[in-house]
Amino acid sequence: MNIAVLTSGRLPVPAVCGGAVENLVDFYLEYNEEHRLHNITTLSIFDDKLPKTADTAQNRYIWQHRGLFDRVAQKVYSRINPDKYYDDATEWHLRWAMKQLRRLKPDAIVVENRPGYGPRLRREFAGTPIVLHLHNDMLAGENGRLADSFDSIIAVSDFLANRVREQNGHARVKTVCNGIDTERFAPRPKNMELRRELGFADDDFVVVYTGRLVPEKGIAELLEAVESMGEASGVKLLVVGGAFYDGTADSDFAVQLKQRTEQMGDRLRFTGFVEYSKVPDYLSVGDAACVPSTWDEPFGLTVAEAMSVGLPVVATRSGGIPEIVNTEHCLLVKGGEGLPQRLSKAIATLRNHYSQYACNTLSPRFTKEHYAEEFFKKLLD
Repeated sequence: MNIAVLTSGRLPVPAVCGGAVENLVDFYLEYNEEHRLHNITTLSIFDDKLPKTADTAQNRYIWQHRGLFDRVAQKVYSRINPDKYYDDATEWHLRWAMKQLRRLKPDAIVVENRPGYGPRLRREFAGTPIVLHLHNDMLAGENGRLADSFDSIIAVSDFLANRVREQNGHARVKTVCNGIDTERFAPRPKNMELRRELGFADDDFVVVYTGRLVPEKGIAELLEAVESMGEASGVKLLVVGGAFYDGTADSDFAVQLKQRTEQMGDRLRFTGFVEYSKVPDYLSVGDAACVPSTWDEPFGLTVAEAMSVGLPVVATRSGGIPEIVNTEHCLLVKGGEGLPQRLSKAIATLRNHYSQYACNTLSPRFTKEHYAEEFFKKLLD
């Protein structure tokens, strides 16, 4: 089968600039190449970090190069486009992608997490199966009508699939849980050298947070929880990540976080943006991980990554997170008002009974191989 994959238009594929969705696309393209399943053409934006070519026997890449003309043209196009749904750059990317699709004439189209592409693709490619790979809860309210543009929807968790059914009555929604690279995120000895470089003592109890510094990830509540535990608790916090995927700058929220917590001194360390390939090294510094999301996480990749390296996890009982956790090695807490207090209590429980929660494991359901295998099964279903 000849399949075209439409990406978000924000980050390139292969995922040389990171991005959760882009990494997941890489996983199924890698599986496709290994098992010689389909001829897949992936449409994404260009980045200087990309190689001259990434094409293989089964996978082909077409990249949109954006120059000065594009930056001007996308603004003009945005003003005259009656179907505008996304920002100027994304709309310009869709216009470019549709030109490629007319030439490619694929047997099927996969849209990565852009439900707003649906109506225009359906009008132009009426006889072609179009599948939405949905990573976020984007079909609520008026957006629910977008679901009708797709022949099928693949959701990343049962939570998200059920949300689509409840909101839209869309019967053609299936679940394919995300997967991670368990060779990269593998159990390893504690990295004491990096731990000391970061300013933590051997006997500190280090909690690791990995993710972007945005309000919905609950990082402010986690900082409050650790601060409230006091210096005598021996609990310290390592915050791995920046406000944006590329680490170019801090947001106002991130700046405020750092200003608010200056009084914590060496009990808190911000690394700033860290390349995805180095995240396992920073997880290996910690004694536990915390995922304090204040929104309904559609899946919770950071939970799976921490579990895979063997860390016990404290997480909020939100979205798809309960589908991942091993309750013998993880503690789930309720979100909402009083979250900092519940987080501090759970972290104290982990520390005081550490041998009971250590040596976490991740179900084989969440490996990248199982994810890719299930993705192609559901795609052909």
